[in-house]
Amino acid sequence: MRTFMLAILVVGLALSCTSGWAGESTVDRPAIPLFTPNPTTPDAARGSGAMPTARLNLTIDENGRVTKLAVLRLDPPSEYDAALRQAIEAAVKTWRFGPAVK
Repeated sequence: MRTFMLAILVVGLALSCTSGWAGESTVDRPAIPLFTPNPTTPDAARGSGAMPTARLNLTIDENGRVTKLAVLRLDPPSEYDAALRQAIEAAVKTWRFGPAVK
């Protein structure tokens, strides 16, 4: 099984991706986000105005499913980081991608 590495920067509703095959640096066409629902704002953070930028590192299998996920950073940091990380992880595990082409 080949896995595909994808680094994602989530800014509000915007999605910015850099990608490559695991252990390699380039692809001709990166994985295409097909289904990327936004995280649900945790109750604790609701009303706080917390809307961080999340930097993620994903591994996507050949079926377009996220198999590994790391939230690398939330910026700006807040007292709600743990709850926001959980919400981000729950949403990203449901994301689906079209295949990358090397």
